[in-house]
Amino acid sequence: MKRILLLILTCFVFLTGCMQDNTRIINKIKNNYDKSIGYETEAEISINTDSKESQYRVKEKHIKGDKSKLEFIKPNTSKGITIEYEKDKIFLNHASIKQSISLRTIKKLDKGILLEEFFEDMQSIRGINKEKIGNREYYVINYTSKSRNKYNKEKIIYLEKRALKPYMMKVIDKNNNTRATIRYKKFKYIK
Repeated sequence: MKRILLLILTCFVFLTGCMQDNTRIINKIKNNYDKSIGYETEAEISINTDSKESQYRVKEKHIKGDKSKLEFIKPNTSKGITIEYEKDKIFLNHASIKQSISLRTIKKLDKGILLEEFFEDMQSIRGINKEKIGNREYYVINYTSKSRNKYNKEKIIYLEKRALKPYMMKVIDKNNNTRATIRYKKFKYIK
């Protein structure tokens, strides 16, 4: 009986320690993000469908207060297209054909590929692990997306352990396949 009680107590202490460590890491990320007014980055996006893989390069910029902008750099057929999110509005601009569309009063915007969703909704974090890739250490953060559907069941974010900057995000579907991989280049917090 004493052994069982000791085993239960040991498991409880271990689980409590892990939860406290995760809470500490989440607080570090929140504090780092809270010191900024937003972020900007370049992202290489690889989207996998059942029949093909598509590659994109975009510039992403987010300013707190619900304002984000995506500008397509590659492929050339998409170059110059911008998507701007401002509260409940979307503005689509296509520079090469000089046309723009604005959509207003959208009840729910799907910002699933934007980092903004992660930074603004950290209570959806389900677990944090550590992983070394090359000579760098990363926090590997699993979280459930607000914009969850059959193609977007959960996301895995890799954050540089020291700078707390995103390195990569994977979008996982309901069958646990990677539907999209986003690699972040030149990420910086806007102060």
